[in-house]
Amino acid sequence: MRRPLALRAVARGGLAALILLGLTVSSAPALGAPDGDAPGYWRQYGLHYAVIGGSGLALGLLTQVDPNDTPLIGPDVPASGPAPAEISQPFAQRQRVSETAMAGVLVGGLAASALIGLSDAGQPGDHRGWSAHDGALGYVEMLTVTLALTELSKVTVGRLRPDYASRCPAGDTQAGCRDGSLLKDGRKSFFSGHSATAFGTATYLALQLGGRLIWRDGTTTGARVGASAGALAVLGGASYVVWSRLADNRHHPLDVTVGGLVGAGVASAVYFCFFDTDGHRRRGPAGTQVGVQPTAGGALLGASGTF
Repeated sequence: MRRPLALRAVARGGLAALILLGLTVSSAPALGAPDGDAPGYWRQYGLHYAVIGGSGLALGLLTQVDPNDTPLIGPDVPASGPAPAEISQPFAQRQRVSETAMAGVLVGGLAASALIGLSDAGQPGDHRGWSAHDGALGYVEMLTVTLALTELSKVTVGRLRPDYASRCPAGDTQAGCRDGSLLKDGRKSFFSGHSATAFGTATYLALQLGGRLIWRDGTTTGARVGASAGALAVLGGASYVVWSRLADNRHHPLDVTVGGLVGAGVASAVYFCFFDTDGHRRRGPAGTQVGVQPTAGGALLGASGTF
């Protein structure tokens, strides 16, 4: 029996648990770093909490949007609609990477991001507790933004999945066909949420491993080898997720390509808001400070701060 509603409930519950865990880890004035006083903490991190809260709220609202009665056909599809062969692939009742499995992967990614921050890179002055805090908070921010963008695309662009026409054959009385949930989900192919979150997680963790243990000065050869293997493993796992979405006929090639790029792009942007290229934490007042500096050739517009 197909239980898309139950799977979605489990996945959303996993997401809620992930955000709760991330915010718990990130409650960090108790971590004992010099910048742990409450006013300074909220100056540095208030904007990030606002982004997480806003993205989470947007995600919750977007998941309640019902696709139009006329299925959205997405990009690179002619106005006449997709060819029958493009939406008549067999419907896989059991996915290679289910939503429940992805929820577990994402929770594991949160734990990994904190553990990487706790790793000893041999750098005097690095506070590992705060590195774990920033890694976990950045991971939660990356994930909520990625999921919100994914759901926004699904309800505004849409596109029929490759297995759309095979989801509810004539006479099928299963629950997903009776309540229309299978067909509604079948209109949300662009872009792939699995691909976006998988490559977002992999990119974020790979950057953490790289900055803290691979290319930073002072790390041992053993740490570099182990971290490089870990980075390749998470990127390989993300590639498997992308392949599975195509093999299960859940997505078209463009869907997984765009999803992977969005996830990797958001992960990179968020990571470099928290860390520099060598994995050191960025500190400073919250927000972007924009100013004009006079130069010999005219005015120079500059930006500084934590953003």
